Amino acid sequence: MNNLIIVKGNAYSEIKRLLQELHTLPLYDVGLQKNIDFELYKLADDLLVIRANRRLGVAFFSTLLYHIDAPEYKKHKAEVRGYITGLNSNELKNKKLMMYVSKRGAKHSVFAISECGAHYRIGATGKATLLDFQIAIYRNPEINLNDTVPEIIPVVHIKEPRKLSKKEKTAIEKIDKTIYYLALLLVLLIGYVVFSIFR
Repeated sequence: MNNLIIVKGNAYSEIKRLLQELHTLPLYDVGLQKNIDFELYKLADDLLVIRANRRLGVAFFSTLLYHIDAPEYKKHKAEVRGYITGLNSNELKNKKLMMYVSKRGAKHSVFAISECGAHYRIGATGKATLLDFQIAIYRNPEINLNDTVPEIIPVVHIKEPRKLSKKEKTAIEKIDKTIYYLALLLVLLIGYVVFSIFR
């Protein structure tokens, strides 16, 4: 069970929308790779599981978790927990982690607890700071995804529109004016023909 986010509560449509709009989120600056899809499992009306791609590390995962569960973003009242194994070459490497968002404290208050009970604060860049206190206890996820077909949520990438040069803007303005005058001429011509017929 790796790269999972478990959502206990009725929040399916909100979570699906959030995943579809992930690229628009303001804190989303950890470099989402192209061709990354999410699997969204609905195990019950009040139990969802998101499976993220295994290539995504702690920085992305903590940002995703934050946007799903941070008070300033969420509208649902679901309980959210994330499970990931650290890939980074730091103190989290190969450690199984349970991650959660603190409802108190500064922005991006994401914490992780290892199986052995070590507690970390995860920064927005994925940097882990070992804490000398423990707020929560690591709990293994008790879910079975084998009998459920997930909905695949693709990540949409929107290209920034290219800025037009002054020359291109001038050319477009000329085309617009030409179309306007041709349309005006056509209307006058049709008016003249109709007037001549019914005169």
